[in-house]
Amino acid sequence: MQRHRIYLALMERRIWAANGSESELFGEVTVPFTLNDRSIDKFALVSPDVEEVMIGADWLKQHSCIWDFGGGQLYIDGCPTVTMK
Repeated sequence: MQRHRIYLALMERRIWAANGSESELFGEVTVPFTLNDRSIDKFALVSPDVEEVMIGADWLKQHSCIWDFGGGQLYIDGCPTVTMK
């Protein structure tokens, strides 16, 4: 298994949740992850208020993502990657 060093960069930025409440930020990181033997780096914000990974619309658009809810499949850059069943 390959190991990566991930560095947290502190930042002065404010974000708000969908309900309008402000979320605390620790900073930002670039996280490498692998999908189907393909490595993709993802810029991410780190917050103690969020427990799961959230992928933004900007990243989904950049990678031409298609969610086929009927077929239970997520396509990234035209490749089926995640089965959602």
